Amino acid sequence: AAAALRDGVRRARDALPTEAASATSFFERLAETTDDDPARLFGAFIAGLGLPRSLGAVDVTPDQFATLAANCMLDDWTFSNPRVIASEADVLEILRLADGAEDLGDAA
Repeated sequence: AAAALRDGVRRARDALPTEAASATSFFERLAETTDDDPARLFGAFIAGLGLPRSLGAVDVTPDQFATLAANCMLDDWTFSNPRVIASEADVLEILRLADGAEDLGDAA
């Protein structure tokens, strides 16, 4: 999995225009890493793009999780998730994991 992710990063780096120097530098560092932990690699990729890596980073707090879980069960998209979601408890587990997403690894 890590090798495939690194290969994808290399392809993305190679597709960047030359004037995107800072992005190219980021992709270069990520593509050449020897880290084999896919979670850390993907976490570094997301952080390097400047995207949030946790729910807290977008001001979603644990006291909102129950309402989110209930609302998710009303949304048809919830049931197309690759991970089977049968109850609000399943959604709560995913939200708790997403809340701690910063713990997945260090950013590059």
